Amino acid sequence: MKENRVLSINTIMLRDQYVWNMNVFSNYSLYISPVTIDHEGFYQCVNGYEIATEHILVVQVPPRIVMSINGSEYNTSTQDKTLYVWTGKEVFVSCKASGAKPAANLTILINNKRLNPSQADTVILVRNIKENRTFDSVVDMKIRLPERIGNIICASSGQDGIPGQEVTVHYQNISFDLFLTLNGQQSDDVIYVDDKDEILAECYAEEIMLSIVKVAPKVRLMINGHDCKNGTLITSQHEVIGAICHAIGARPDVQLKWSVNDEFIEGTNNVYNRRGSNMTKDFITTLSIRPKENKGDITCHVKGHPAGNTYLRAEYRINGEQLYTL
Repeated sequence: MKENRVLSINTIMLRDQYVWNMNVFSNYSLYISPVTIDHEGFYQCVNGYEIATEHILVVQVPPRIVMSINGSEYNTSTQDKTLYVWTGKEVFVSCKASGAKPAANLTILINNKRLNPSQADTVILVRNIKENRTFDSVVDMKIRLPERIGNIICASSGQDGIPGQEVTVHYQNISFDLFLTLNGQQSDDVIYVDDKDEILAECYAEEIMLSIVKVAPKVRLMINGHDCKNGTLITSQHEVIGAICHAIGARPDVQLKWSVNDEFIEGTNNVYNRRGSNMTKDFITTLSIRPKENKGDITCHVKGHPAGNTYLRAEYRINGEQLYTL
């Protein structure tokens, strides 16, 4: 060394670009900042003709973890996104650690469970000296995702002081349901039309989210334009009562049914209205009746509610004189 500067490393005279960030102090300690993989090797401090100290420097490099699923890449900054997968279709998953030293030990987990080694093929590629002597590790696999929703994890285990890393992608299986409408009516039964009438037939492919994540809908009941809650009394001067029941923001689908005075009404109009936010659906059903009695109750039943079957009920009274609510 000369004036605290390192002149050679591994018996090779250093070029100027390596000298500027290396210093030797009077206690024979060597200071390097910043450290790169090019600094790896055998260090010997010689003072005159005596060897003062010797060291071997091993440089470790953490990997860059990337997971690709069906060609789309995810890393530690883009994880925790939801991947939608066709039900029953295989997905191609590639878990890669690049630029690591030592070579990263990779694992693919499905729903937090480690895959059987027979389900994956591991390949370790060694880079040459021009690529800084680091390693790339790759695990590839094809699999049908077993659950309706879950996660796929590409993980590198920690080793030799390098912390482990992982990339997580949440998945959800989807499929389509086909249904047919004739003249705007959806039915699995026979629809009768007049002879020689034109029929408008429409076929729909409705996306179904096969999800175990349930969302309770907000249920609303209206009778003759009045917003009702359980126990509301509607008094009407009209003999015909019109009722509307909404279930807003449901997942999975719910079924709406009517009952009048505890008797269920068959053949009521139960219509899927539109898709709501967060992959939920809104439903609406309507009812128009001429009550047999001057007082009673109308109930909207919500079947398939995440909290269990529920209902909204309102009492009615027909007095033939005035309309008011209590």
